[in-house]
Amino acid sequence: KTRLLDRRNARALSKCAHLSATRPGLTTIMNVTKENFFEALEDIKTHLPTCTFVAIDEEMSGIDFDGERVRKDDTTQQRYTRMKPVAEQFGIIQFGVSLFTQTAANPPRYSVRTYNIVSFRARGDVRLSAGAVAFLREHNMDFQEWIYKGVPYADKRGEEHLRRRHDRDEQEKPRKDVVLTRQADKELVGTAMSALKTWHGKLKLKTGQREAFEFPACNSFLRLALRQHAEKLFPDLMLDTVNWRLTAFAMTESTRAAFEAEKKAAADKKLLLEIGVRLVFLAMASSKKPLVVHNGMFDLMFMMAHFHGTLPESLVDFKAALHELFPTIVDTKAVASHHIEQEFPNTALETLFKASQAATPPVKVKAANNFLRYSTGEAFHEAGWDAQCTGAALLHLVQLSGLDLDAAIDQWANLVNGFRMLYCWDVASDTDPLAAKGLVFHVTGFNDGTSTSDLLAAMGRFADVTHVEWTGRQAAVLFVNGVSDPREVLREVSSDFVVQPWDSFVAGGLQPPGLWSRLELQAHRWTNFSFAPAAQQAATLASPLRLKKRKRLDEE
Repeated sequence: KTRLLDRRNARALSKCAHLSATRPGLTTIMNVTKENFFEALEDIKTHLPTCTFVAIDEEMSGIDFDGERVRKDDTTQQRYTRMKPVAEQFGIIQFGVSLFTQTAANPPRYSVRTYNIVSFRARGDVRLSAGAVAFLREHNMDFQEWIYKGVPYADKRGEEHLRRRHDRDEQEKPRKDVVLTRQADKELVGTAMSALKTWHGKLKLKTGQREAFEFPACNSFLRLALRQHAEKLFPDLMLDTVNWRLTAFAMTESTRAAFEAEKKAAADKKLLLEIGVRLVFLAMASSKKPLVVHNGMFDLMFMMAHFHGTLPESLVDFKAALHELFPTIVDTKAVASHHIEQEFPNTALETLFKASQAATPPVKVKAANNFLRYSTGEAFHEAGWDAQCTGAALLHLVQLSGLDLDAAIDQWANLVNGFRMLYCWDVASDTDPLAAKGLVFHVTGFNDGTSTSDLLAAMGRFADVTHVEWTGRQAAVLFVNGVSDPREVLREVSSDFVVQPWDSFVAGGLQPPGLWSRLELQAHRWTNFSFAPAAQQAATLASPLRLKKRKRLDEE
């Protein structure tokens, strides 16, 4: 069914392409609205097959419900469950797409075509978060353009509904004759028919000529009554609704054929515009080009919710559907956090992009013709600009890695950063890893007054390579970098703590509520240990099995 929809999209688009006003060399198609959507869509479909990878970014009408805070210790399924209604109920305001194409190998050079697609949810409710509106307004979002010129979008089910409606409109539908009962309605129709007869009697059409008669403005019920009366009086007339008014057209046979073709092309164009941004999504999915995101968990969920369909309840099912459509996804934040030795002040998109421009040599990316929207300066938090920065950040990370682009993408594929949480998604797997380099320790049972400095002080000489993530007022996770042997850390930790291997910690039932499922723990890619104050765990640690493991660890 999806392939059939794709073929129908392609045929309809080719038929109505002449209706798109293109001016090569003069127009810029970077900022995409209803006015230039078909020009942009054609350009995307033309250049997707030859591009090297596609980078995307989105601006949403909201990313959380008011008063509901995310938990850093969410499992990936818990976070997905929290975010599912958010992604489905809020919308996409801008969808940024950047096509990067390698133009030279040594040194590597790239051409970029960026499309900032202003997107408006045309069906259903439009939900806005006050915080999101304030943020976007601060970054120069044009809400007038969004409301009046935003490109509509539909998901798969929405497209099928639109196509059924379109097919019904093209078919002749026999209707029962309208029966008028109100005197005012009878007078309106009678007056209109008299005027139509007078107009029709004076017609003297020449070859290729077309004349129009406009009926009075009225509701849909009366338009149908007018249509039925006019069809009976003058079967030779073409009847159509133009700007909500019934209009009769008189024309010669040669003109009639062109009129019918124009009418069908306009209907096809209207259909495709209502499907809208989904057509870009389908083209990207069909190309199977690597898809590049930055901190992309929300972007991917929103994209799938609005351009594909209702999100499944299970994260495993969601990842399977996503992976089928986009088998290669690279998240630059995950790459910078986990695969690159160089330390950044932070892994925000702006930081990575500016690092790419300050590098020696800098990343060489040139905008293609007609894509000069960002030639005069930066525009962070506009989806098109952020998509372009995401692609440039990837190229810089490749440069730092010493790998070629294809090898880097293969190595980094399908690990998506978790937004303010301890986990990443592994899109190609049912299980997900901790978002960490090095060793991971869990700390719990503190007093409310315990601070980050207290925890770092307990780490001794490893304090400088330890990162603290608080998961609650009395629980935290420590990430220790640059150390391969956990025993070094365990020997250094303050004697106030009792250490046990992570697996023993979980097996003993000490797992904090809502933290990690055992299945996910077994899938971790890093060595995991936990330590907690002795007074808190003395009873648990006193079991023979625990004491035996503790004794063996001390001997080692």
